[in-house]
Amino acid sequence: MADKQQKRKEYMKTYRERKGEEMRAQKRLHYEENRTTILEQRHEYYIGNRDVILKQGSENREENSAQNHEYYLTNRDDILDERRRNYVENRQVIYDRVNNRRQSISERHFKSAVFGSPNFVYPKIHNLGPLNIECQYCEAVHFKDELK
Repeated sequence: MADKQQKRKEYMKTYRERKGEEMRAQKRLHYEENRTTILEQRHEYYIGNRDVILKQGSENREENSAQNHEYYLTNRDDILDERRRNYVENRQVIYDRVNNRRQSISERHFKSAVFGSPNFVYPKIHNLGPLNIECQYCEAVHFKDELK
């Protein structure tokens, strides 16, 4: 009786596998047929309306470009300040990550037996900003955050 049930289970398992493969093959075929018809329809639509589509695209690009340029001109200082802030914040995050990595590596490899602190001291990294400030007296170029 157990032998008969075992054979039945094996037969049903192979039956499901065969049916599953057939269903997957049918789905692939159906998908491929639908895909080709959709691509053909899109191609026919594009060929029929190509000039209109290209004209609309160029008009939209020109309009968006003009709007972006106008927005940039009106908010130029704010945009540049935000970019600088983002740059400084991103650099600070990178510096912190590098310093944490250095510290953890040095703590792992070179621990002091007494204090449990690293043997190496890494200098802090500073950002002086862009080199775009001109001295009004000598016309020398300085960094924005440079001490005078």
